[in-house]
Amino acid sequence: MKKKYCQHGHLMLGDTCSQCAQSMAPAAEVAANPAVAPAPNRTLVELRNLKSMLQKGLITEAEYDERRNNILATF
Repeated sequence: MKKKYCQHGHLMLGDTCSQCAQSMAPAAEVAANPAVAPAPNRTLVELRNLKSMLQKGLITEAEYDERRNNILATF
């Protein structure tokens, strides 16, 4: 099953955002109308980029953990 994310980048549980606790349209539906599509959540983008670097072997697991904790500390 494909995961859905809200406009803030949070995981959707059915039609409800897991973090916002609000019923809202999934990000894919919001993105279909680019005039109203919000910018991606900066923290989410940073975490995804960091995970990508780990998966490509550009950083170690320890570096990943340290940088991830730093990103989450500023969230």
